[in-house]
Amino acid sequence: MLPPPADKALLKTVLVVDDTRENLTVIGQLLRAHYHVRVANSGPRALQVVLTDPVPDIILLR
Repeated sequence: MLPPPADKALLKTVLVVDDTRENLTVIGQLLRAHYHVRVANSGPRALQVVLTDPVPDIILLR
């Protein structure tokens, strides 16, 4: 994998959506070194998150 950027402001934002807390934790921990990670535990919550900054560059659904 690529090393994380020196400036955290340059990180891309990933939104992870899953209704299982353990999945959110594991995936978030794996991605956190290289991305700004946001999580949502439901579809309605994900819709709220995408309307606030930082807007996700990509959304991972499970």
